Amino acid sequence: MDSFDPTLEPELGQEPLRLIVKAPKWQLDELHSNPDSARRRLQELADYRNRPSNVLPLSAYTAVPAEPDRREGGRAPDVVAAWERMDHKFNGDFAAALDTIGLLDRAIVLRQGADQGLYYAFIGDGHCRRFGRAWVRRSLGQRHDAHGQHDEAYSAWCARHYAGAIGGDEPRRHFVDAVIESLEPGAPGVRVNYDRLLLPTALADGKPALLVVSEVRPGLLPIR
Repeated sequence: MDSFDPTLEPELGQEPLRLIVKAPKWQLDELHSNPDSARRRLQELADYRNRPSNVLPLSAYTAVPAEPDRREGGRAPDVVAAWERMDHKFNGDFAAALDTIGLLDRAIVLRQGADQGLYYAFIGDGHCRRFGRAWVRRSLGQRHDAHGQHDEAYSAWCARHYAGAIGGDEPRRHFVDAVIESLEPGAPGVRVNYDRLLLPTALADGKPALLVVSEVRPGLLPIR
């Protein structure tokens, strides 16, 4: 059974509350602006810690479908509205709209190549924290599912979702719980909850692409 070392620290001004949990295989570091959310998370962790030893953990990756226009605290509906205003095309105006919403740094644009593979065309700076700035520089222009990714298992899991979304014309939204390999060799993985949008789009040259926008949202899915 996993053992935990939970810490709850108030930031300056008492909010948000920083919840740090260290487990043998993963670490959780979340900022909760709502104290009730932090308390719920602590209760989930207590239940997880006290579960019977013969209950195995679920997959390292969980994606729960959600309605793209569902308003319950996230900014995904604002991104979908901008996507519709821009006629599903990714251009400078769309990038500016994402910046105004506050999620340009959490955006990724994948263009579809002649081999039907998806290639990184844009990676927002917000991904440097999880994967490192060197990964961002190295990945631009490369296939998303190429060997040598920081976390190949996680990239392969994402690639299946991306391949299914680019051929459609409707937005797809998921609440995601994922354990992603740490940048530090041998360190426990980083557990993160995020709200993800997959938006089929086109680039300025008319070539098909997929816009991926993710918003980190602590406590979005329960710890299981």
